[in-house]
Amino acid sequence: MAFASTDHDLDLESQYISSPLRLVRGPGMCPPPTGWNPPETEGIFKFAFRDIPRLEVDTAQPTFPLATEIHPADTAVHAPGQAGQVKDQAEPPDTESGLDPSSASNNQSAESSPGKDISKPESQDFDSGANTLWTLFKNETQSHDEARIQRLKDDMDGVLIFAGLFSAALTSFIIDSKGNLKVNPADQMVYYLQQNVAMLAQISTQISSIAPQIIIPSSLPPPYPAFNASSSDIRVNAFWFMSLIFSLSAALLAILVQQWVRNYMHVFQRYSDPLKSARLRQYLHEGSEKWYMPVVAEALPGLLHVSLFLFFVGLGDFVLNINITVGQSTIVPIGLCGSLYVFAIFAPVMYPQSPYQNSFSGLVWYLVQRLHGRKYKDRDGSSKSVSANMSQGQMQLAMEETNERMKRDQEAIRWLVDNLTEETEMESLVAAIPGSFNAKWGRDVWKRISEETQGEDKVTNGNRHAVVPLA
Repeated sequence: MAFASTDHDLDLESQYISSPLRLVRGPGMCPPPTGWNPPETEGIFKFAFRDIPRLEVDTAQPTFPLATEIHPADTAVHAPGQAGQVKDQAEPPDTESGLDPSSASNNQSAESSPGKDISKPESQDFDSGANTLWTLFKNETQSHDEARIQRLKDDMDGVLIFAGLFSAALTSFIIDSKGNLKVNPADQMVYYLQQNVAMLAQISTQISSIAPQIIIPSSLPPPYPAFNASSSDIRVNAFWFMSLIFSLSAALLAILVQQWVRNYMHVFQRYSDPLKSARLRQYLHEGSEKWYMPVVAEALPGLLHVSLFLFFVGLGDFVLNINITVGQSTIVPIGLCGSLYVFAIFAPVMYPQSPYQNSFSGLVWYLVQRLHGRKYKDRDGSSKSVSANMSQGQMQLAMEETNERMKRDQEAIRWLVDNLTEETEMESLVAAIPGSFNAKWGRDVWKRISEETQGEDKVTNGNRHAVVPLA
């Protein structure tokens, strides 16, 4: 078979001439030349001439390129005996072979294309089409983290300012009190001066006396007695030095927390690719949660609180040792302050709506929930344990379906109505009211608000009629 083809066709011919492919007859195929049926091939071969615009088929030699794709639209083949006629109608596919011509063509293309790895697995990652999703995730997490980090930074700034001022004031007390832990050179000098005065007085008495001369002792005066610091001085200095250590430790940790949160937030500016930023943020977020970084940051103010109360205890002991009356007047306000602080620790545990809490309230809440947790009813009516995290637990209790929640919703809407003064704000309220009637809960809330408003109007009108105008 001889070809009337170009050099490109010859290259194609040499590339595929030796490919022993079993080809399936399908659309755009033509039968092999008459009388040519090599023993190593079976069935009907299909021809695809996407790159060859026109071929003249001659049965003189059984050589022809085996292509791998069918493109009926741009195929023009002249079979032997039909020169000048174009085969533009595809024969029906061979259903007996059980193979789809298009799939067979694709498989053969994958096998015959040079340099193509057909065993390469599909990419196990998101493509650029998912950037919208990860951009949304990046924006939402950045907004959430910035609000959380800003609160921590404000707390750390307060810790640094208070720790600096408090440490400076505490140092002055320590400088004055630490001298009580060792021998005071001034006291030692006074002791020896007193011994010298006593000896001089004895000599003067001997000289002026008429009585027989008194033997002047040649021994030196007794040494200064051994020094023993009082237990009060030891306690005071122990409290104050511990207070100073806690204060400076809080300042150090506050600086470290600020550095940690800056590194954490830098992830949003580090990469422009939203997928990288999202994955790195989630990676660091899981690490911060596993290592309790938020807990450590929230506990830092507690170190300053401990430092302050250690100073108060030492101050009360110090003043009480000097004067009982002054000491008692100092201990009383210290005790009141300590009582209020202890109440603030347990107040949110006993009354979750309490605004009074401190750095140790979350720890107490966690321990109480682990030992004997409070329950709440979920939306489906099932009883569940309140979260060991105090913030999440308060949210669960606030969302519990109770009469108290309905009263809170009423008060919130009434407050909104009473505090809107601008016309644009009132228009927004009027536009938002119909949407609150979609659920039965909203209709019940508005019904109660209406009943309370009518009751208040009746009371107001009754009081107005009861007033008798003066003549």
